[in-house]
This record gives sequence, structure tokens and C-alpha cells, in this order.
Amino acid sequence: MWTEQTKQLSRSIAQKTDNAIHIAIMRHLKRPYTLDELKGRLSQTVHGSGDHQVTQFAIDGTPILLMHPPRFMTVHTDDGYKMEVTQNFEQLLPETETPAA
Repeated sequence: MWTEQTKQLSRSIAQKTDNAIHIAIMRHLKRPYTLDELKGRLSQTVHGSGDHQVTQFAIDGTPILLMHPPRFMTVHTDDGYKMEVTQNFEQLLPETETPAA
């Protein structure tokens, strides 16, 4: 039971991370891109440690995304227990773009 839930949570985290990175790249480039054109242009840096660890993704040295560590919880259900996960991503806006009010 836990093994299948762990696999599902892992897939979910990977999909959400891929999506957040894709959106950040699209916002930065303002156009579709190919993986070949990104080779050597992307980087990630880890800041802090433990629960305060944040991973910063950048393209051409410009930060585009902050990824916070996932938080896992065990939740009681009518059928027993299940695991849930949450994870926050912060899209970093280009200097010329401002958030909607």
C-alpha cells in the first residue's frame, strides 16, 4: 500500500516540478523552445538546508524559479491512512513584468 502511494506521490512531484520549470522558461523566453537550445543554459543552486532549503533555477544566469522542499503528511481516512504532499514554487518575474493586482 505505502509503496504504491509513494510511487504516485513521486510521480506527482516530478510532474509538478517539470511543469513549473517549463512555465518559468516560457515566461523568460516569451516563446516556445527546444531542449537542444537550452543545453548549457540552465542551472540550479540550493540555498539553505533542511526545511529551509530552497532550490533556485536559472537560465543564462537569470533566476526564474524558486522551488521549496516538499512537505509530506499522513492523513487519517475512513479506509485507514494515506500520504499527502504539498510543495510550493515561486515563479520569478522578469524585471519588465509586474504581478497582477
